[in-house]
Amino acid sequence: MRVYLAFLILFCLASAGLPRPAFAASFGQVVAQEGSVIAFRQDSPLALHIGARLEVGDRIVTGAASRLRIGLPDGSTFSLGAETDITLSALESESGFVSLLFGILRSSLSSERQGGFEVRTPSAVASVRSTDWIVEVLEHKSAVFVVDGRVAVTDEGASGQVVLDPGFGTDVPQSGQPSTPKQWGAPRVEEAIARTALP
Repeated sequence: MRVYLAFLILFCLASAGLPRPAFAASFGQVVAQEGSVIAFRQDSPLALHIGARLEVGDRIVTGAASRLRIGLPDGSTFSLGAETDITLSALESESGFVSLLFGILRSSLSSERQGGFEVRTPSAVASVRSTDWIVEVLEHKSAVFVVDGRVAVTDEGASGQVVLDPGFGTDVPQSGQPSTPKQWGAPRVEEAIARTALP
C-alpha cells in the first residue's frame, strides 16, 4: 500500500500542465479528521484540515494512520478509513456518486437529500437513497454492508444484482457477480465500523 500511495503522489505531481476546467462545483467540507490527509485538485496536492472546502473532482488519499469525515450541505456524511483512495465524482441530486478506488468508506445519507447516491468501486456499484452503509475495496473484490436502510448492489458488468437489508452484506469479486446476501458476524461488523469511526 505504501508503494501505491507513493506512486499516486508522484503521478499527480507529474500531471502539471493538464487543462483546467473553468470552475468546480462544491462537494462539501471536512468536519472531522485524524492524521494527515491529502487531496489532489487538478495538479496540486492540498493538505486537508477541519473546515477545508472540497470540490467535485477532488481525489482524497488517507495515510496509514489517518481518517476523514466529509459533511455535505444536506447533512449527509462520508467517513473514510485509513489507506483509502476516493474521488468525489458528482453531487447532483439524481446522479451523485463517489468513486472508491481502494480502502473503506462509511456513507450516511440524510433523509433531506433529494435523490439517490452511488458508491462505485472497480467491481461493484452500491446504489441507495436515505441509508447508512459501508463499502470496502480490497485487492481483488469489493464488500458492501448495510447498517441501516436498504442498498442495491450491482456488479461492474450489471449482470447481477442483490438488495441488502440492515445487518446483511455481500462480496463482489472482480469480473464476478455479488454473492448471496448474508448476515455478517459481529467481529466483522465491529471491525468495519471501528475503522471508519471518528469523534
